[in-house]
Amino acid sequence: MRYFFLAALLPCFAYGQGTSHQRRQVALQPEVQAQVLLSQGAYVYAAFGGVRYTDYTSASTDRTLGLDVRYAAAGYEAPLRGYKWSWGATVRVAGTQGVGPVVQPGLLLRHRSELGPLVLGQRLGAEYAFSKDFRLDPAYNIASSYSAVSPFLLRLRLDLFPAKYFQVVNGLMVRPRVSFEPALFLRLQRDENDPDKRTIDFTSLRADVAFRIEKAKLDIAPWFALQTQYLRTVIQTDPNGNPTSNGKLNSVLPTVGLELRYHLWQANDVLLPELSTQH
Repeated sequence: MRYFFLAALLPCFAYGQGTSHQRRQVALQPEVQAQVLLSQGAYVYAAFGGVRYTDYTSASTDRTLGLDVRYAAAGYEAPLRGYKWSWGATVRVAGTQGVGPVVQPGLLLRHRSELGPLVLGQRLGAEYAFSKDFRLDPAYNIASSYSAVSPFLLRLRLDLFPAKYFQVVNGLMVRPRVSFEPALFLRLQRDENDPDKRTIDFTSLRADVAFRIEKAKLDIAPWFALQTQYLRTVIQTDPNGNPTSNGKLNSVLPTVGLELRYHLWQANDVLLPELSTQH
């Protein structure tokens, strides 16, 4: 697992000298989910959500349902070799004004290890986008300012959370969680005319708190994330032709989200399964 940690440190090298930084206004991301427990710890889920960008002011912007980006997702996950390992398959369909629909299926491998009272999760995902225009990446629901250089997306997520929920009052439990996820477009072969790219294309640093209402079989999870795109731009120069930038731009999108997650399982189940807060 040490290689997962080394890969997660790659974005630290994206903040070189001369790199420009942009901080966008806060985006809002609601999502509703339904999860169904299957036999032997496997489960399926379906989700619908979207993103509202507060820095979009154009009257011509398509805001159906009040959202600038709308998406639907579904997935399956099953354990491998007990609790620590699992695998799964996902699919996401997303669209926004002038872009989409983008269909992005993927495969994932997840590992969990115990660190005292905490659990360290590691999720490796590989996804492929089917679309004539790859400007929308449904993994992060960002309408990119440039066309993606590859339909292949590779993601690694590290998360840390308590092994058990904390009981607040009878019937109400809570569990916090933090996660960090770098992602990159995987280009196996580059043609001469292909645009240059950064090593890491996206990162997401997220914190959430899941409130579980047992009788209602419902989780309510507010979260906050800093989602960053690492872009290539035109190198700026001074009047004498000396470069004043290195042609790199880090664009940060603060995002506030709310997930409503409904669990479906048999009433005689002893325990509600410890399903993932973030798929």
